[in-house]
Amino acid sequence: MVRPGFREELSNEPFIPSNPQPESRTSRSSRKSTEVENKTAPRHCTIFHKTDWALEILSSIFSVLCLIGIAILLSYIQGRRLSSWTLAVSPNAFISVLSTASNAFLILPVSECISQLKWWHLLRSKRTNRLEDLQLFDNASRGPLGSVKFFWRLPTKSMLPYIGCIVTVAAIAISPMIQQILQFESKRTQIDGAFATVRTSQVYDYGSQWDSTMDGMTFQTTRDGQMHAAVAVALYSDIRLPGLTCPTGSCDYEPYGSFAVTSQCDDVSSTTTSDCKTSNSSYGESCTFTTPSGYNISAHTSFSAHTGFTYTKINTTEDALGTASDSRADDIFTVGLVRFQGSQTDETWKDGMEAYECVFRYCAKQYTDWSVVNGSVIAGQEQAYTVNLTTQGPDIGYTVLDEENYPFNGSFSIWYQDLANMHTILADAFEPAGTSTLNVINSLYVADDIPQLMANVSSAMSYRMMYGPNSTETLFPAYEEATFMEVYWLWLILPALLVLASVLLLMVVVLVTHREKQLIWKSSLTPFLMSETSWPLMTAAQRPLWTKTGLDSRTAVIANHLTK
Repeated sequence: MVRPGFREELSNEPFIPSNPQPESRTSRSSRKSTEVENKTAPRHCTIFHKTDWALEILSSIFSVLCLIGIAILLSYIQGRRLSSWTLAVSPNAFISVLSTASNAFLILPVSECISQLKWWHLLRSKRTNRLEDLQLFDNASRGPLGSVKFFWRLPTKSMLPYIGCIVTVAAIAISPMIQQILQFESKRTQIDGAFATVRTSQVYDYGSQWDSTMDGMTFQTTRDGQMHAAVAVALYSDIRLPGLTCPTGSCDYEPYGSFAVTSQCDDVSSTTTSDCKTSNSSYGESCTFTTPSGYNISAHTSFSAHTGFTYTKINTTEDALGTASDSRADDIFTVGLVRFQGSQTDETWKDGMEAYECVFRYCAKQYTDWSVVNGSVIAGQEQAYTVNLTTQGPDIGYTVLDEENYPFNGSFSIWYQDLANMHTILADAFEPAGTSTLNVINSLYVADDIPQLMANVSSAMSYRMMYGPNSTETLFPAYEEATFMEVYWLWLILPALLVLASVLLLMVVVLVTHREKQLIWKSSLTPFLMSETSWPLMTAAQRPLWTKTGLDSRTAVIANHLTK
């Protein structure tokens, strides 16, 4: 008698089934019709009949092809712009379809392998409740829940069923991981043929200006009205950044240099001395405050029945050095300043006095990390390099001292009248005011940070010089924001491993089935529906049904027999 799920070696002796049943007329006719097809049976079984594992093999091939298709598609779109994808269906949709198909094709061979392994387990297991084990195998082949239960419900020495269960459970994660492979990232990319521009100056020279209708040369007083406006705006509000040109609204500017103005402001409050005398006419004091550099700045108090006690809130004194004949023409303008706290009495008005010495001079500036984002100028860093006065005369020349570290042209020049014009602008801005009045100098009194305010003024003047009459245009690459498709290949590792595991599992199960000469019944229920195995599971020639295909064919014959 043939054991279920096991192939016996065939001998030349005819196979005699146990407990043969008497044949009816119908069965004899059926037997005769099939004897022609089964006159001889093979002594040795091949690995599998061409139809035994065909569906599982095709399914594995399609699963691998779908995964290869995903890899090819990802390789093609890696690093490309999203705008280059012209199909109506998004790349994510294509990848999702391929991954779903790969997962579906992957599950079929794994499920059939687990089902086939239950017959192998039935023959090899020494457990008494082996039929209950078959139910556990069937549950594991149907989905993740049965596969999870399989791990602790059924101990087996073979790792093959466990591998199949692991693949079944892990396949749940394929879809979420596939969704993480393709990401869309916004990047700034260079535009061919488009350039960002900035203007810089090596020379600041408005030339000789006069009214030709008058006798002689009468130089005009207003040489650069925008310079005057830049200083006034810097004193009262935020400075105006240079008008960088950006055709796309988003540009990065490489470092560039230009002729510029810098300021230095020192707090000398602790080293400033005072000399005060009583004034008989104002019933107050008249004081002179002397800074370490020799600036003499006056301040006074007064008292009257009408106004009460008043005192100087802020005062300045200037020392103009910016003239064509001055050997220190690198200094445009210097100023000394004292200011006092508000709401003081005649005894405390000098408490909290602040004194500053400030100087404006020419320099070379290097501008780094400047950019335009969404049409707005984003200020970067400014580094000032000291310049040395080299030539005097109508054209005043300067040269950068630290030429080794300054990466641009370090030679500059300015027309002497433009130097004098800058001095005039600054002198007007810092006009001495006595007691506080509502003029430009009032911004100095309310400023929280005097050195920073002076730095703002020098930066505003520098930006204006960049766009002077002799400025030149510097070109930089223009960029735009674009969306790119980026592939993260690590997320493809698990799907690839699962597909590989399913293929290897199928190969091993096929080889084990052949080696053990086991019947290829897989997930068929037919063996359980036959009450006797000696006749239904044999061919008409009394030979075992090796495969599920043959078993299904025999089932059809039995069904025809039962209907007659």
